[in-house]
Amino acid sequence: MTFPVINLHKPFRYLTLLLLLVAGGASVVGQTYTAGRERFMTWDDFVDDYFSEQPAEDDTDARAALIDRLEAFYAFPLNINTATRSELLAIPIMSEAHADSILAYRSRSRLFLSLGELQFVSGLDHTDRCRLSLFVYAGDTVKAPSPAKTILWGGRHELSTRFDLPLYRRSGYKPHTKKEVAANPNAIYLGYAPVSTTRYRYHNGPLSYGVTLQKDAGEPFMANGNYPFDYISAYVAYTPGNRPVLVWLGDYEVRAGNGLLMGRSYFTGLEQSVDAFPLSTIPIRAHTSADESNFLRGAAATWHHHDISLTAFGSWRQLDARIKNDTAVTLYTTGLHRTPDEIDNRRTLTNLTGGLRASWQKSGLTFGLNAIFDHYSHPIYPPLREYNRYYLRGSQAGGLSADWRLRHRRWSLMGEAAVDLHGHPALSQLFRYDISNGMGLTFGLRHFSPRYVAPHASTLCRSSRTQNETGIIVGFSSRFTAATSLLAYADLFRFSRPTYTAGQGGSKGIVTRIQLKHATSDLVTWTIRHDLSSRQLNITGKAPNMEYVCTQRLRLAATMTPCERWSLHAAVDGSLYARPSRRPSQGIMLSIRTRLQATSTLTTYLFGAIFATDDYASRLYAYEPQMRYAAAFPSYAYHGYRLAALANWKPITTLTLSLRYSILHYFNRRQIASGAQQIDHSSQNDLSLQAIWKF
Repeated sequence: MTFPVINLHKPFRYLTLLLLLVAGGASVVGQTYTAGRERFMTWDDFVDDYFSEQPAEDDTDARAALIDRLEAFYAFPLNINTATRSELLAIPIMSEAHADSILAYRSRSRLFLSLGELQFVSGLDHTDRCRLSLFVYAGDTVKAPSPAKTILWGGRHELSTRFDLPLYRRSGYKPHTKKEVAANPNAIYLGYAPVSTTRYRYHNGPLSYGVTLQKDAGEPFMANGNYPFDYISAYVAYTPGNRPVLVWLGDYEVRAGNGLLMGRSYFTGLEQSVDAFPLSTIPIRAHTSADESNFLRGAAATWHHHDISLTAFGSWRQLDARIKNDTAVTLYTTGLHRTPDEIDNRRTLTNLTGGLRASWQKSGLTFGLNAIFDHYSHPIYPPLREYNRYYLRGSQAGGLSADWRLRHRRWSLMGEAAVDLHGHPALSQLFRYDISNGMGLTFGLRHFSPRYVAPHASTLCRSSRTQNETGIIVGFSSRFTAATSLLAYADLFRFSRPTYTAGQGGSKGIVTRIQLKHATSDLVTWTIRHDLSSRQLNITGKAPNMEYVCTQRLRLAATMTPCERWSLHAAVDGSLYARPSRRPSQGIMLSIRTRLQATSTLTTYLFGAIFATDDYASRLYAYEPQMRYAAAFPSYAYHGYRLAALANWKPITTLTLSLRYSILHYFNRRQIASGAQQIDHSSQNDLSLQAIWKF
């Protein structure tokens, strides 16, 4: 008798598959999986790459403020499994196309088990995924309702304090005779050289609040009106995603459109605007940086109803100004109060600001209307010069604007048109067309009337003011393969009236960039970049006669990550500065930056650079490893070397202790800086200590 042969392997395989599907379905329904914090690149590599473009007029202070705000997102990342579209777009590096692709993938897969799944999201290349890993994490999707006490105190806390100690003495701190003090009292700093900064941040879903305390170098501590710090900033933000009302109290920032009235809703440079359109749908955000000028102080609220949003804000601030005969003749934005003059000019001008924004959003279209008004306690009349004839004058300023954003399949449009209080116009428009996935063309047009006045404006331009400028931008970006990308742009601009550096109207200029990136593997990425800036400036000693001044910079860099614990970045930089009225100057720099995670609790960073330039005009820039909330882009000129070492030690999971030492030495200089900042030595040594407690 022959018994039939039963193949148990096949039913067993089906049964196993069924059990896996059931288990997987249960896990998806529960959605309590947490991958934790994953990072595919270091913070230093991100800052060095993303902020490689120098800001207009080398405004490194503004660039440092932008980095500081980004670091707030880095400190409190977003859960990619629960984030709404608006929350994703609030991430400064996020574009609408990327946010929509992430949401589309999440709707299909229901959750990200880890950030490694970003490689399956359409439109995200290797660079995008690495950058995004700094600001999001794959976390739980099930959240139990929280009582009020838990919302107020049960979230994530961060307390940090930093102490910077210069190991040298500047001229302003040296003992002076009574005769020297009487002759030049502002050559002496009234405070001590060390810098002290303390920050507290709290975040728990819809609620966040924080405090910042800072004493800059040379400022008095617990003296001369400081209680005890010179700069004190605080904020509270309540932004529930499921409620119609959002509220901000304390210090905050207003961003809308392209920034013609209130500051742009994206705070990146021209390179990022050519490559994509990073946007923020939130017009108000808390002021978290130590920037002492570019913020408002008061209250703001936003009300949502279906596709309509209404925002109102009010501010009362005291600004630094030199008052003469009841008139403000000079406004100061440095936030430094070290000398008798700086202290006398501290908080002498009261500024009242009020504004409204109404916006409508439907599918890929957003349209907004904005209004803002400023009143100053003293009329502002700086000494009349040809270049400042149409600066802010009087005791009032304001304006109206309309902004729009439209995205339809392959093309995107983002613009704003504004008029100031006296009807002078300004226009900013960006247009991008995606030829294919990863390849696009960008066109931009801007025109700011010479008489246009907007004290809170911040937009893409080539001067320090949104005024007296016309420009055209043409850009191209392409990701030929997953490993190779090309970016190129040209910005042509013209100033119809004289500027501070060009004594005649009609001066012109051009800024270009060509950048190629190639990853030979997941471990090594090569970058080659050429920057050119050419503009008409005054001939030294012969103003207002002008000449073209051309600066070129070339960089070849390699970033290597042999393993998770070690990374290395090496670069060669060169510069050439040329103008007809003088001999050209040039410079070269070799730099290396490395990160080593020696143990599970100790991470070290090293930076070294040797440079040689003919003068300051051919200076070069490089990013150094910095402590949290202390980013900077120092320049290197003349002949010398720079060394910096940073160690982060975590004795327990909630505490990080940091120590940083740096030295700058010149081979061909006996003094560093001038005036009260002068150091009578060829070396400059600094020591910094920081403690960060997360609980």
